[in-house]
Amino acid sequence: HSLRGGQNLYLHADGTGVAQVVGWNAEAKAFYEQRYRVALAPAAMQRLQRLVRPASFDSSNGERPGVPGESRIRLFVELTSGKSASVSRWWRDREPGFDAIYTALIEEIRAASRGVPIHEGKLDPRWLPPGFNQVPQ
Repeated sequence: HSLRGGQNLYLHADGTGVAQVVGWNAEAKAFYEQRYRVALAPAAMQRLQRLVRPASFDSSNGERPGVPGESRIRLFVELTSGKSASVSRWWRDREPGFDAIYTALIEEIRAASRGVPIHEGKLDPRWLPPGFNQVPQ
């Protein structure tokens, strides 16, 4: 969410976590965030686990230069084993495995954001939910 805002979904292996939605507040001239509790049903977690497979992280679409004004989507997964993977793509590119994961995650964030925020206010770029590490750049 560095230039225009965006969403982050922090999920524990049991399906609990936090969805963070960030946008630009023109009146305050600052980024504004809302955080929501997440508690995915076992079936939703199983769906995400099926989608997050090694083949989904074989994309190289993020390697080309971006078009001016184009956003870059990044997925970062860290497993309880300590293994992690990161992949990104430019907004205009399509990558079936990546897009399936991204769509599923966005659906969960949208569902969470229909609830009552557990926090609203100016973005704290250093904030992380308990139990999560800073995502490598």
